[in-house]
Amino acid sequence: MQLRAFRTEAHHEILEHMFEHVGVEQYDELIRCSPSEASFLLLLRADPQAISPEAAMAVGIGAQRAKRTLDAIELKALARAACRPRDPKVPDEVASEFSAATGMHPSTASHRVELARSVVARLPLAVKALDAAEITYRQLEALDRATAGLADEQAAEVEAACVPGGTTGFPRRLAAAIARVAPDHAKKKAEQNRSQRTVDNWSDPAEGVAGFGLQGPLDLVALIKAAIDRKAKNREPGDCRTLGTRRFDVVLGWARRALGLEPGDEGSSRTSSHTDGNCGSCGRSGPAVLPINVTIPLTTLLRLSDQPGELDGMPLPAEAARELAADARWRRWIVEPVSGALLDIGSATYRPHAALDRSVRGRDRTCRFPSCTQPSVRCDLDHTVAFHTED
Repeated sequence: MQLRAFRTEAHHEILEHMFEHVGVEQYDELIRCSPSEASFLLLLRADPQAISPEAAMAVGIGAQRAKRTLDAIELKALARAACRPRDPKVPDEVASEFSAATGMHPSTASHRVELARSVVARLPLAVKALDAAEITYRQLEALDRATAGLADEQAAEVEAACVPGGTTGFPRRLAAAIARVAPDHAKKKAEQNRSQRTVDNWSDPAEGVAGFGLQGPLDLVALIKAAIDRKAKNREPGDCRTLGTRRFDVVLGWARRALGLEPGDEGSSRTSSHTDGNCGSCGRSGPAVLPINVTIPLTTLLRLSDQPGELDGMPLPAEAARELAADARWRRWIVEPVSGALLDIGSATYRPHAALDRSVRGRDRTCRFPSCTQPSVRCDLDHTVAFHTED
């Protein structure tokens, strides 16, 4: 890699002023120049615990900028690996191998490979800017999304207008370039996005929390938010819930009604019984009677241990697993606590019968692809060797 001049003299002067007279001369290249072979070696050899805080800051800046160069290298390498035509009817071999080797989720790996296929040839100026640490990976993604559907000449014009200038103000320059080069494009994208409404689910088993991310056209999302806020803003005297908690309870109440369940305590003004003056969640909303899948070690079920269980493939604290066993209609998957072997299940064709379906899902609990953690209840059952109906 060749050393390249820093993006702007003004930016260089600011950083130079920040680090002058603090003994970080040997780390000057991390601040002054785009990532290079020498700067990578310096980062690898740096010991943050053995240098001054100012020098450590220079190393931190250099590491962040080096990540951008590595992102560019990754994109160019994936584009080269995926250069052969692929059959859209079969899984992407490059994405699958990349996912399995790195432990990256299959959908994330597939997205990165598709991004590489798109930008390396179509947006070379932006890829070069990423390589020089002048823009971020997310900004390159945004440029790719914004120019999707444009002619190559239009995409190149947008790229040339928004990439120079670096990270600051990038979204504004991108929006302005799109409006100038393709005035009708934004309107068409908005119309297309109306059919791409989605609600995504995420979970953090370590923290014991989960959530939803709702995405769609601005006006429709604003309508949904206004409806939730209209009910959540009504706060009775003594109600110690935050606005966010009241919003959650509004949605929870709708969900219980939609499922035909008994109303819980959501929306109640009942305060917490905490004596320290700190409000909790104002109590539970009552037990849910839902058809769910709980996997629980036999020793946990018998209160002989506190080994975690699983809820639809997600780790579940022992007490919560026992509580669900008591409160819900559940399909019991009892496993041996050490090996995880399936011990018991409650309750000449290609399609497996119901008992085999339950057995396989209870045994595996998640997708069997190395880097996929999708719960087995959401997966298709299939053979490890392809099933053929004809010889």
